[in-house]
Amino acid sequence: MISIPVGKVKAENILKKFPYLLPYDKASHARELIREYKIRVLAVANSPNNPKIVGLIKRVNILNISSTKSNLQVNDIMEQPIAIIREDDEVDVILNALLKNNEWYGIVTNSSGEYKGIVGLEDVINYYYKNEPEIFNVEASVLSKKLEYLYEDDEISKAWYKMLEHDYAGFPVVKRDLKVVGSLTQHDLISKGYTRIQLESQTSPRKILVKEAMNVPPICIKQSDKVTNAVDEMVNKNVGRVFIIDDGGKIKGIIDRSDIARLIFEKKIKS
Repeated sequence: MISIPVGKVKAENILKKFPYLLPYDKASHARELIREYKIRVLAVANSPNNPKIVGLIKRVNILNISSTKSNLQVNDIMEQPIAIIREDDEVDVILNALLKNNEWYGIVTNSSGEYKGIVGLEDVINYYYKNEPEIFNVEASVLSKKLEYLYEDDEISKAWYKMLEHDYAGFPVVKRDLKVVGSLTQHDLISKGYTRIQLESQTSPRKILVKEAMNVPPICIKQSDKVTNAVDEMVNKNVGRVFIIDDGGKIKGIIDRSDIARLIFEKKIKS
């Protein structure tokens, strides 16, 4: 457990040292790493020696590739990073930067701009979960965001378009009576090898349904539960969102890491 006083913990104390990519690596290699590490982003550096950040690869960039055998290189699909975190930035600076830029992850560099790792909302959440758990002693329903979901018999193309439309990385999957039966995330799509052509196809002879790609069982909490219960699930099961259900198992809300991060910001930093 990290024992540094709250407010003094720095990026270097909580970052994860994920591998980085080079511009001329194959995009297929980026896919393999994102699938292996189950992460939303990977840094792109200019060189294996004293690596300086030149870009960023997101899961959505990988899913936009039209074939798993594509000859595309990393520099063909990379983006410019929005949230750059310095290794000596403290937790309040990290959280503010991520929320301000609507990002779940930031690339961490030293003062010379060399790559050091990646820090995410979950790292900040994990820290407060271990050190100040009382922050999360509020009703979960207070944080519940706008409700979006997929039906289990929706086509996979609908799920893909909905992810793009709402800029969400995952959704609950429900039956027609709104009982939650699973979840579907960008990671599920990548891990099962789907490509852009498959995700966008609405004319294929064989329709791919959401229930074929979804992950089960869904991670749910009750309407009467506290945010603490949601954070317990996120931290212990390493998931980005939990679903709020009623006593009959019907979907009532969603809480994701950005909701938890905003709660921390309001309670500990903004105040």
